Amino acid sequence: MKKTLLAVSVALMSAAMVGCGGGEVSSSSSSSSSSSSSSGRTSSSSSSSSSSSSSSSSSSSSSSSSSSSSSGGLTAFQVSSAPFGDGSAIPAEYTCEGKNFGDGISPEIHWTDGPTGTMSYAVAFKDTTIINSANPTNGYHWLMWNIPESINVVPKSLSTEAKPPVMGGATQKSAIANKFFGPCPSTSCTARKKDTYSFTVYALGSLTVTPSGSTVQQQIQWLEQNALKKTEVVGTSDAAPKPPTGTICPGSSSSSSSSSSSSSSSSSSGGPNGSALFASKCSSCHTKASRAGKTAAQIKTAINNGTGGMGSLRTLTDAEINAIAAFIKQP
Repeated sequence: MKKTLLAVSVALMSAAMVGCGGGEVSSSSSSSSSSSSSSGRTSSSSSSSSSSSSSSSSSSSSSSSSSSSSSGGLTAFQVSSAPFGDGSAIPAEYTCEGKNFGDGISPEIHWTDGPTGTMSYAVAFKDTTIINSANPTNGYHWLMWNIPESINVVPKSLSTEAKPPVMGGATQKSAIANKFFGPCPSTSCTARKKDTYSFTVYALGSLTVTPSGSTVQQQIQWLEQNALKKTEVVGTSDAAPKPPTGTICPGSSSSSSSSSSSSSSSSSSGGPNGSALFASKCSSCHTKASRAGKTAAQIKTAINNGTGGMGSLRTLTDAEINAIAAFIKQP
């Protein structure tokens, strides 16, 4: 009986040593060493074998939480992807270009897990050019808060509901309505002004928060003071809203406005306006006379085979190319 008990005791001790990495662990330091290992820290007074065990356990812990911030793991809290590079032009479809003031759909924005203790997120869209000016109020465009910690993305073309179902109960608010308020820094297509914008993601330590203040500006400023951590991606835009009827807009020099508002202007028959399209897309390189006789098929082939500035013309639809061809044929 004693031999049996002794054998069981030896087996239990061996299993314990294997679980601790096979090193020698004194009975007085076992619990503290185990606790240190699970939290990813090692005690300076631990033996070398215990320290090795703790390091191994810490490495495993770090690996399993590699998408958290640097304060809780190996990967920094950051915006992981957006439809534009950091510091580059925001594509026209997300702006007011050729649309009503303030229109534009939300771009898809992804971010990595927040730091340890993160329980929810908020996302804000700001015109940092205006925010850093003498009159910052109009620079605060849009805000969404109480995004569950399990969600790490704002989808493209988010719905205009105050609480979009896809966002798990989060609330959105903008300076003009309960919808995304896109870039619109220029007052007209003939007087371009380029501003810098930021999408900022805030990691918060509560499941739900109530940002203080009644305006988007006040609520974003509250988040700036109360977030555990924040990360952002920056873009630029010189977008301008839809021009008055009859106005012909020149093409924008910025890729953020590559879809010129004049390209969407219509003729009296309701189709694309060939004259306006030619003026905005072609007149910088060609005259109407130099293109005389060109068919829509020939124009399309030239666009597809062209290089350099021709790339921006590949956004033209067949209907728009047909309208240009019809305009060229006119005396």
